[in-house]
Amino acid sequence: MLMPWSRTHLITLMGLSLTLSCGRSRREIDTTMPPSVAKPVLSLAPPLSYELADPDCQGGAGLAQLTASEVRSWQGQAPEAQLAEFTNTSSVDTLNDDTVALTTFGDSYQRSCDFRRGQGLRCLDPSGRELMWREAAIGKSLKICRDRFAYPRRSYEAVALSSLHHLQSARNLYLAVAGPGTKAPPPLRLSVLATFMTDLSHYPIKGDDGPREGTVRTYVTDNLAYFPDAQMLTVFPIRESEASLLNGYFWESAFVLAHEYAHHIDLTRHAGAMATLGLRWQPMLHGYEAGLTASVPGSQLATIRMAGAMAEAFADLVGFYAAGAKEEAVIGLPYIGRDRVVTYDKFRGGSPKVLTLERLDTLLGGAKMGDDLIDFGDIHASGAVIAHTLDRIFLELTQSPQQSRTVEGISKHFKLALTFMDIYTDLAAASRTDGQDLSKEVLLSPLSEAIQRLSTDYLANDAGQPATDPVKVKRAICEIVRDQIPALTIPPFAEDNHC
Repeated sequence: MLMPWSRTHLITLMGLSLTLSCGRSRREIDTTMPPSVAKPVLSLAPPLSYELADPDCQGGAGLAQLTASEVRSWQGQAPEAQLAEFTNTSSVDTLNDDTVALTTFGDSYQRSCDFRRGQGLRCLDPSGRELMWREAAIGKSLKICRDRFAYPRRSYEAVALSSLHHLQSARNLYLAVAGPGTKAPPPLRLSVLATFMTDLSHYPIKGDDGPREGTVRTYVTDNLAYFPDAQMLTVFPIRESEASLLNGYFWESAFVLAHEYAHHIDLTRHAGAMATLGLRWQPMLHGYEAGLTASVPGSQLATIRMAGAMAEAFADLVGFYAAGAKEEAVIGLPYIGRDRVVTYDKFRGGSPKVLTLERLDTLLGGAKMGDDLIDFGDIHASGAVIAHTLDRIFLELTQSPQQSRTVEGISKHFKLALTFMDIYTDLAAASRTDGQDLSKEVLLSPLSEAIQRLSTDYLANDAGQPATDPVKVKRAICEIVRDQIPALTIPPFAEDNHC
C-alpha cells in the first residue's frame, strides 16, 4: 500500500486501523462473524462502479494463450496506452502466469464497528483484538477471451491486465538480477477492485431535523495492499467523487505494482528473520505488527516502526528500478508522486529528505505531524528518506551518473538493494533484545553497519570499478549518510567524526 502522509487524503480510511487481509485464511477472515444488524443510512466516499467488458467470456473457457494486450503506464502527468507483450500467460479458467495464479473480481468484505468507543478503539473487540472482516461476497474468477485487444479502461479486464503486466515485469527483473538458484516468489492471487466496507454505528449525523446518530459505511479506496497470509495482492477501487478528477490510477503504475511486489520479495527472502523479531506484516496499515493486541511496549513499537520504514525504503527502490529508474514514471502519481521519486532530494513543499533526530523521534513514536504536509510519524516518509540515501550510495559505489542510467546500471542498483536488505535484516534479527528498551543507537546500528558492510564488500570484489579509489568512495558515502541521516550518530557517521 502506498499511503500518502498528507493531512488531506487520509480521510479515506476514516482514521480506522484496517488490519486484516482479504484472503480466505481463517487467520485473516472470520467467516462466522454475524452480519451487520443496522442498515447504513449514509455512505462516505463510495467507490466507483466498474463493469465486465466481456461478460459472455466468463461463462466458458478463456484464452489458452494470451500474447499481448493494451495496458497503461504512467509517463509524466498521465498514463500512456501501449501494446504490452505477455509471457507464459493463459486464461482458460482464470487469468494467470508465473506471477499470478488466480485473478478474481467482485470480492467483498464487511465488518461492523462502534464510533462511540473513540478513535483507535472503534474496531476492537472487548479483548483489544482487531475485529475481523466477514466475507460478504465471494469473488469470481476473471477470464480473458480476446488477445491483442484494448479493453475499456474502467473495466475489470483492463485493470487486471495492466496490473498483471507491471507485476510480471517486476518479477522478471527480480529473477534476472537475483541470479540462478534464487527462490522465486510464490505466485499470488490478484484481487481486482475488491470492496472493503466498515459499517460504523452510532456515527453523528447532521440533518435538517437536527443531529442524530446512525450507521455510516466507509470504504477502502485509492490504494493497493499485499496480504502475505493469503498470498494475495489487492487493487482497491477509486472513489466515485474523484474518478473524473484523476489523470490516471495506481494500477496503471509500474512503480506502484512493483512496490507492492517488493513486499512479496522481501517476505519471500526475510520472513524467517522477521519472525525472529516477533513481527508479522499488517496489510492494511502497510507495515509490521507484533500481534493483534491494541498496544505494545514502547521498545517493541520502535522496533516495529523502524522495520516498517526499512520495508518501505526497499519497496520504493524496487519500484523505482522496475519502472526503469525514470522520474517521469512516478512524478505524476496522485497524492504521492513527488514524495516518492527516489532521486528527488525534497518532498513536496520543499522539505528536504533528511532524517533528523526530531523526525526519528516522530517515526519511532508515531505520534505527531511533520512539516510541509509531511507526517514523519508515517513510516512511508522516513522510508522515502532512506530510499533516497541508499540510491545515492548505490550511484557512488557504481560511479554511475544519476540522469542517464543504463539497463546494466539499473540491474546493479537493484542487486545492491537486494544485498543491502539481506545484510540489514540479518543484522536486525541478530540484535534483537527481548523486553529491553532500545536506544536510538541500537535501533539504527543495523542500518549503519549494513551500509558499511555493503560498501566494503562491493569495493573488494570484481563488481567494483577497477579504477575506483575505495578510500575516496567510502569517504563520499560517509558524507552522503551524514547529510541525509543526521540522526545516525554512530561512528563513522557521527557528526564529530571525520569521514
